[in-house]
Amino acid sequence: MSQHGEVRSSFGEQDHIVPQVFFPSVITIKDVTVNSFAYVLNNVLRTKRYGAQTTRTGRLSNRIVGAVFADGEIFSNLKFTQAIHDELGEGRNETPLNAKKVVQTAQSAITQLLQDDGVNYHLLDGESLQQLLGIVKSATTDEEKLHLFLQEANIETREYSERVIQKASNKKKK
Repeated sequence: MSQHGEVRSSFGEQDHIVPQVFFPSVITIKDVTVNSFAYVLNNVLRTKRYGAQTTRTGRLSNRIVGAVFADGEIFSNLKFTQAIHDELGEGRNETPLNAKKVVQTAQSAITQLLQDDGVNYHLLDGESLQQLLGIVKSATTDEEKLHLFLQEANIETREYSERVIQKASNKKKK
């Protein structure tokens, strides 16, 4: 790491991110089941801090702007961030950035990037995305529903491990 052109030591120092910094991210889940998808989505929704020392620093706000179900890999984090940067144009120099404008720009970028990727996809955004998020929140905020959901996710994970991971591991040993 460098600061004002000079290399500095970061070992033992706390990370600090300037407020109003956006980190557009694409989360890819392969061989997803309903419960594993809901589990990941729930974790993203519940995450409120970053870093190792979560009690003192690092508050964040995740905004899910879309869910894409595709038959192939879609665009990268870097490509997504670049598209948002380019689409913001002169507005990217505002300090702080307008969160609503960044989210709208991200939503617009997703549509264009998916078309460029050439994959078959289904995009959930707007009201359909809000309905999905509402379903996940209702299933993970009720103790009984959450317990059942986690049990089902655990069963699916074990079955997947036996069917795919252990089977591949056994083939390599032969």
